[in-house]
Amino acid sequence: MRTVLFTGLILLIANSSFAGVIDFEDLTRYLPGTDLFLEDTQPVSDGYSGFAWSVDKTGDPFGENPSCATAEAFMWMGGTGLTYLYADELSMTNWERPFTVSALCAGSYFFQDQVVYAAGLSGNRVQYLESFLIDDAFQLTRYPIGFQSINLFALWAGDGVPVESFLEDFPHTLCIDNIEYEWSEPVPEPSTLLILGTGMAGLAGLIRKYRR
Repeated sequence: MRTVLFTGLILLIANSSFAGVIDFEDLTRYLPGTDLFLEDTQPVSDGYSGFAWSVDKTGDPFGENPSCATAEAFMWMGGTGLTYLYADELSMTNWERPFTVSALCAGSYFFQDQVVYAAGLSGNRVQYLESFLIDDAFQLTRYPIGFQSINLFALWAGDGVPVESFLEDFPHTLCIDNIEYEWSEPVPEPSTLLILGTGMAGLAGLIRKYRR
């Protein structure tokens, strides 16, 4: 009986999670019944994959939603599918369920040594603030992130070195794809665990009493 109760308590304490990858491919339109691609995609709307999306690193859910690139831009960016997100900055948020961003693929148009900033907020507090470097232009590369149990993930572009001098004033646009994420349920608070443990102990006592 103790083993059963102990196992139940452990199962309740343990986090349940679900891992997934956001590749934006289902925002692409194809001719019905074919693999022929249409030059048309939908912007990333609030609620997509369980997140609110914005082209705003502050995570404003009322901000403009980011668009997606299509095959028109595919030739300019290697290592992608036909659809990927492009923006100077963006955020994905869910204030009701914490999530983890473990990695993503990112690239830069027209710039080498592109600086990229990433932030993760839990509640209203910044838990993570990091930067990384995109070495090559026109190529997506996978970058580990490892932001755990956050409610907001933001990404925005810094400076880079233009591949041609006439591109110096061109916007520092990022291309993002294959965002690897995981949902997680919060661990119960100590007071909740105390009540649960007390209830289980009482149940075990009643069972022993009636068995006698």
